[in-house]
Amino acid sequence: MELNAMAASHHRQHQAWEQDRQRVLVLEQRCARLDEELHKRIEVMRALTKHVCVVENREKEMQMELSEAKQKLCETEKKQER
Repeated sequence: MELNAMAASHHRQHQAWEQDRQRVLVLEQRCARLDEELHKRIEVMRALTKHVCVVENREKEMQMELSEAKQKLCETEKKQER
């Protein structure tokens, strides 16, 4: 009788171990998918950040050009008034 109880206990332990192993495998797969998704999103963020920097630099250049054009226009108007 004691041997049967030991065998049953061992069987339950083995089943619990197998269930835990399956959970670990599922979690590893999920972790790998999430890690891949994270890396993709990081790359998208890097690309967008780079694009924002380019656009901001263009905007600064355009503001400088606009300011220079306004200044030249004012100078031209002053010359014409004389």
